[in-house]
Amino acid sequence: MPSRNGMSDGGDSADLRPPSDNLVDLHISVVPMEHWVERLNYASHKIIGDTFSAGFIRVLPETSVVKLRYDILHSKFTLLIEKSL
Repeated sequence: MPSRNGMSDGGDSADLRPPSDNLVDLHISVVPMEHWVERLNYASHKIIGDTFSAGFIRVLPETSVVKLRYDILHSKFTLLIEKSL
């Protein structure tokens, strides 16, 4: 069973959290809907002044943008952002 720090306590269970030195920091910016181009899944870099920072998360470098978007949209983190808007 994983301990408080997410590492295995020596049992047969697999580690649920990779070592921190395997992760990279990723900055999350929230883009207002009026600047998001849905059909292109894109926002121009010119609107950076209209975005706001939601903070940083630590992810595996090989994690795809599609998976990150899915995980963020289906997390409690998204509820916090929506409440702050």
